[in-house]
Amino acid sequence: MNQNGDDIAAQPDSAQEQSPPLQRTYTLVLMGGADWAAVRAAGVSKFRTQAENWTVFVLDGWTRDGLATTLARRDTAVRAERAGATVLSGDFQDLQAHIAGANEAASHILAVHDAGILSRYRLRMLAAKLRRQFRRARVSTARLPVSRSLGLTADWDDDGNFATKLLGIAGVVAGFSAATWAINQWENIAPPSMTMLLAVLVSAVMFGRWAGIVAACLGAIVLNLVFIWPLWVFEISDARSLMTLFIFLGVGGLMSFIVGRSSDRAIAARDRQVTASLLFGAARRMAEANSEADVARALGDEFGQELGFRLTVITGANDPDRVERQLKEQGIEFMPSDLQAAAFACHTSEPTGVGTSFSDYVLNYYEPIEAGPENALLVVSGAEETTLRQSGFRVLMESLSDLIGLTLSRIQAREALHSVRLQSEAEQSRSAVLAAMSHDFRTPLSTILGTASSLQQFRATYSEETVDELLGNIVSGAERLDKFVRKILDQTRLQAKPEIDEADFVDMTDVVDTACETLNQKLMNYRVEVLAPDVVPLIRGDAALLEHLIQNLLENAMKYSKPKSAITIQFEATGKVLSVSIADQGIGLTREQCTAIFDPFYQVHAGEVRSDGIGLGLSICTEIARLHNGTLRAQSDGLGHGTTFTIDLPIENVVEIDGAGDHAQTA
Repeated sequence: MNQNGDDIAAQPDSAQEQSPPLQRTYTLVLMGGADWAAVRAAGVSKFRTQAENWTVFVLDGWTRDGLATTLARRDTAVRAERAGATVLSGDFQDLQAHIAGANEAASHILAVHDAGILSRYRLRMLAAKLRRQFRRARVSTARLPVSRSLGLTADWDDDGNFATKLLGIAGVVAGFSAATWAINQWENIAPPSMTMLLAVLVSAVMFGRWAGIVAACLGAIVLNLVFIWPLWVFEISDARSLMTLFIFLGVGGLMSFIVGRSSDRAIAARDRQVTASLLFGAARRMAEANSEADVARALGDEFGQELGFRLTVITGANDPDRVERQLKEQGIEFMPSDLQAAAFACHTSEPTGVGTSFSDYVLNYYEPIEAGPENALLVVSGAEETTLRQSGFRVLMESLSDLIGLTLSRIQAREALHSVRLQSEAEQSRSAVLAAMSHDFRTPLSTILGTASSLQQFRATYSEETVDELLGNIVSGAERLDKFVRKILDQTRLQAKPEIDEADFVDMTDVVDTACETLNQKLMNYRVEVLAPDVVPLIRGDAALLEHLIQNLLENAMKYSKPKSAITIQFEATGKVLSVSIADQGIGLTREQCTAIFDPFYQVHAGEVRSDGIGLGLSICTEIARLHNGTLRAQSDGLGHGTTFTIDLPIENVVEIDGAGDHAQTA
């Protein structure tokens, strides 16, 4: 044992001196609720090695710790495990079994506890017991600063108000003494010893347990001076007076201790309630978050005003340049050492910054987000240094970082799933497009190839009429291919255009009249009716594209309607929208088809009606409506009840013209 009685080392005998050096084992026995930074510093000082070579043994049952101390010790154990140490827990028998399992002569044991009179006594008891049982092991002790919670403590805080608290205690004792003296002058009914104990209790509740002990000492002096004969003289005349004084001090100290423990538990419970409330609010907001921006807003809303500091998530923290850029974008003050602290936090998965064992000279606090994206950090800025150094703050930040990490992982997984779904849908659409294109190409090509081959081989045997008919089939197939290619080009060109090249005021009644004249030969087989109000507002757009849109809708109406049936074109201006509807009495659509028909290459086949198109007409109409900031929709009462297509076009600058009233046009 050394001079201080703290360390004892085994003295090897001559046989052992000749043996090869033994592999040392390092066991750190954690008794109190000391902070991990202080524990690490003591371990490095005693062991002369890093934490990854240690075994941290959390000793339970040796002392009756409060809940706050237990939580602080658990927090220290978690951080020790994150630092690479092996963490074990158990009672003294488990500790004995662990040490006995290693080579005793190569064991170095360090027992640590919070600072304090009782802590020193418990620490010495444990060290003495270990030294008696493991004589050849090296046993060391260290007393560390007590960890602090987010709230106040029931202990006497060294906050610069020492004199004020002493005056307050003296005032409480003097007040109860004066009240007791006055009451007993009137009638001797107030026991002085009981009123002094009440003063001790009030002082402990108001100023902490150590204040209660000070009040007990002052109360004993006042009791002897004022209420025990001879008065105004501090004198202990007999053994009874001495015993009374000791009992008073003992009862006063016990009351202070009980009040202090109750206050500690109340403060710890309040801290847990606040922490749980904050985490619950954050969890609720995180569950609603759909992006990293939502996460940032949730952190600001839930914690900005509650805690008085700012929380920010940064990614790619292993790259100092990227960290610097993100901190500047967020308006967070930092020093060059902050960039190193952020990179070190990513590398070690341990928090860095103020209040930690690493990088204590930086401006901000950096908490790794292990459950989320790689190299992500939770940055705490604008917090008071006293807050950053509290162990309860670290527990809160660790829980919050895990919550943020899980949320970010969920967002990334959902985005990845959405991307995969889009790729799958795009692949399916591509396959459908290729299948439709190959079918529509193959049909006219087969006609052209078959007819041309027949003419090439048997032209001499065909009559002139047959040859003309076959050549007509070739021309018809080529025209169909040309129409197919032109529609594909139109679709591609319209999808690539963000807006109309040159917009001008357009009268939609003129557009409809022109489209009807173009299709006059086909429309002669149908009853076409155009209904327009007296005033039709002009719109801004491309007249040629709008005419193409109306032609496609009219051709679609004729394609799926029987000859001699009615096709009605109607105008309606409502507010800032001009609606043009084309209604037919054709085969009608189901509710699902009213949406699907606008997809490229979608075609409707029903009954005797067979489409010879390629399914791009309505898709092109949709793109034209989009270029005019409008919409195209389909309505139908069901199969067999016809279909109405409505184009809604915005009226940006209303220019009204006089119409000819409601009129009917029949082609």
